[in-house]
Amino acid sequence: MKKVLLFSAAILALSSCSNTDVLEEGNIQQTNAIGFQTLVNKESRALTNASFGKFWVYGTYHKSGQAANKVIVFDGVNVLKGNTEQGASTGWGYSGTRYWVDGATYNFYAYSCDNEPLTTYGRANLDETSKALNIAEFICDETHQHDLVFAKSTDIQGKATGNEAVKFSFKHILSKLNVTFVNEYPADYELTISNVRVSNVRNKGKFLGESGEWNKSDVVRYPEINSTPVVSLALKNAT
Repeated sequence: MKKVLLFSAAILALSSCSNTDVLEEGNIQQTNAIGFQTLVNKESRALTNASFGKFWVYGTYHKSGQAANKVIVFDGVNVLKGNTEQGASTGWGYSGTRYWVDGATYNFYAYSCDNEPLTTYGRANLDETSKALNIAEFICDETHQHDLVFAKSTDIQGKATGNEAVKFSFKHILSKLNVTFVNEYPADYELTISNVRVSNVRNKGKFLGESGEWNKSDVVRYPEINSTPVVSLALKNAT
């Protein structure tokens, strides 16, 4: 009988989740003021229906034939669950009401890092050319291991009346990697493994909101470590 030892390491893996489920429906708001409504991947370990309460939104619009002249209407505005200001009927609100422009085309982007804005461990900003949200220099290390979710809703046409709330389908753009150690010693052997470290993991990168992918040239190991283990473990069926 094999004795299996498990060790879970919360390591940044630059991958995406594709399944989404309704987080909070709310009532679809039809008004000339811009409001928001959310969906989120239900597989989140940290963001649940009860705990997900804040996200930061970015948005622009341009008029017909003026795609190169985008007007910024949201630049990192904090949207709160249960806010009694604009958007409260959908369950989400923000300060400083913005209104739809009839005939304009809108693009919206949003993120949340465990209900916190990106400051020390990354930067969120609009791309100078596309005006899409980019998340630059995001770092995941032993002091910062949090769920990072992202959503976008683009090519929405503003109307004079009857505008619906902007629907954000939040998805995880990071996944945690679990590492399992397996040995084939007899069942009555007791094995102790200590001071396990996984090094040279790619854990710093830049996410491009326009393409919805991590920029491969900006994905690096942070910090660069040349690690020489004291004891080498032979991992069965592992690369």
